[in-house]
Amino acid sequence: MKSKEKIIVEETGCDEEQAKLSLRESGDNLQKAIKSIASTLKYITVIKSKFVCEEISTYGLFTVIVNLRKDIIIRQAAVMAYNPAIYENELDLKWHIFEKKLYALRLHKGSLQETTIKFEQDLNRQIRKNFKQTFFQLIRDKKENELIELLRSVVSGSLSTRDVRMILKTEELSLNQFRELTEESISVAEKKNNDNEYNREIVLETELIEDDGIGDSIDVDKLKENDTVMTNITDSRDIAQYLSSLLVGKKRDMVIPLTATVEKIRQKDNDFIVDTRFSPGIIGRARVNRKIKIKMVKDKFEIVAVRRKVLWFLVTLIIMGVLAYLLLNAR
Repeated sequence: MKSKEKIIVEETGCDEEQAKLSLRESGDNLQKAIKSIASTLKYITVIKSKFVCEEISTYGLFTVIVNLRKDIIIRQAAVMAYNPAIYENELDLKWHIFEKKLYALRLHKGSLQETTIKFEQDLNRQIRKNFKQTFFQLIRDKKENELIELLRSVVSGSLSTRDVRMILKTEELSLNQFRELTEESISVAEKKNNDNEYNREIVLETELIEDDGIGDSIDVDKLKENDTVMTNITDSRDIAQYLSSLLVGKKRDMVIPLTATVEKIRQKDNDFIVDTRFSPGIIGRARVNRKIKIKMVKDKFEIVAVRRKVLWFLVTLIIMGVLAYLLLNAR
């Protein structure tokens, strides 16, 4: 059985000393100790940002919610459009209201669905692979200008433009504040009709595209969170068909394969249930036989790394060949 201190550490992310102190102050009451720490330690930070790329007339909003105790991104959301009215949204809104606004704007016909999805994926990958230590440390140190520069570089890379103007604001929350507002949002959404556009998460029936021998593939039981896969939206509901057309997953009566980021994987009987993220508020859910091999999109950074290794291998072979030739001729 786990000790109370360990349970508190796992539940709240505090260190052992803080857990012991909280237990003493709460009279060894585990629930009180957890509640006390969760309401006082503010290590959830929400970044709210807006930007404009005048060169390509693109405007955007995004939010990133991070846990500074674990150095992880809890979730991110974005919306991009050619409409400058997007940039007029205020960053002073409370984080949960700002996030809900993104969900609503994301479903507007004028939003750039593919561009937004690509940016969300790039944002997550770049931070995890290139900027992880720097990103979280800048947030801790409250170095806003450096943080803007880092995020500007992600936007520039994703949109292939250097002309990016950006402003941001951060909001610090305790674990309790974050949980309460998240749970409140979910409970409100659950009371809405499933077809209501204000529902916090819309789950679409999907199928993952099986390996056809062309391109990259992976066994479904080896899938990991944040992998990018190919998927079709198979949901027949009206709201699903509407969203599919917005996501460019359907053109007239033809289904078009989409890329989506794996968010959650769980086993059920002999199958796997795979949740994928299309955009803020829109999740795909597919049931896949555990023996199936599915198509995936390799991380561009991995592709570059492989190409670099192959290039170095070829260069080494050439150098060795030249040296061997010179040695033979020297004799």
